[in-house]
Amino acid sequence: MLKKTKKNIKNSPKMQRIYKKLKKLEQELNLSKGEKDEKITKNINLTDEKQMNVISKKIDSIIKTYTDRKNKIAEQIVKAENIDDILWQAVGEAMVGMAHHKGTDVVPCQDAYCLNNTKRLIIVVCDGAGSAILSDIGSKNLSQSIARLVLSLENFFIDLLDECLDIILNDMIADIIYKYSILLLKDLGSNHKRNSKDFRTTLLLFVAGGKKAFWLKVGDGEIVIEKKTKLVRVGTSIKGEYSNETVFIDEGLKFADVQYGLLDISDVTGIAVMTDGTSERLVSIDGKNIAGRLSEYFDKLRNCKLPREELYKFLTNYEDWKGSTHDDKAIVLASR
Repeated sequence: MLKKTKKNIKNSPKMQRIYKKLKKLEQELNLSKGEKDEKITKNINLTDEKQMNVISKKIDSIIKTYTDRKNKIAEQIVKAENIDDILWQAVGEAMVGMAHHKGTDVVPCQDAYCLNNTKRLIIVVCDGAGSAILSDIGSKNLSQSIARLVLSLENFFIDLLDECLDIILNDMIADIIYKYSILLLKDLGSNHKRNSKDFRTTLLLFVAGGKKAFWLKVGDGEIVIEKKTKLVRVGTSIKGEYSNETVFIDEGLKFADVQYGLLDISDVTGIAVMTDGTSERLVSIDGKNIAGRLSEYFDKLRNCKLPREELYKFLTNYEDWKGSTHDDKAIVLASR
């Protein structure tokens, strides 16, 4: 579980720079007025009283400037040390489904996720196509690469999610992710001397900001948010004619099949992103019924009482999944 405490914050590079700057200012402020006067008047013979008054005022102004700067930095420290109140607590797990243990061939878990909770909360979850022989490589590479892509677009996300300056960025970022994902699978195909369709995977993305959140979906799986204690599904789950059919990232994907949007995050207290193997026990097909288990998990997580082992036990408990497809399962939870 990724978790930031006050100790983590104080040891972060940003806080170390702030404390170093504050220490330097304090050292400068410890200089007496006489010492400053000596520095300023060095090698100058001052006898005129008016000149002395002018210099005295300059010294007072310098001290005030340093004091103001010190107070401002001190406010930054207080704000940073209290950041635990708004930080997301997050945890994730992915498990191979029982259906992959049938027969003699070993089939790896085709679900993957990447969770980044440093600069901002970034959740990426991918479900490799069962019919694609190397989809486990596709889902793992895509989830990691999309998380890195989001980090590289940080300046755009500041404008879009923190400052809400340019809503048009919403479309631009979605288009970048769409094209980048297709090209990544093409590169995987080229590197492994395979068709890119052998790496097909779905994609779920959630990026949290100070005021807004950006979400994107290609294929099935679910994004659920807890808003004012109510659980709400974000977007829709795209299925084909049969339950195991959906839309995947590949060269045939159309931008019209990419769902994305912005949502107000000010009153969002929980986020769950999961593949269809997990959602079949937590979210109904129409999205109207969502298991209360998610609310329980959110409450435990925000109180730092949801270890990763509990998700493992849930995903591997046969009684909980009796009668299901026993597909691979992946889920990432975040709460505050």
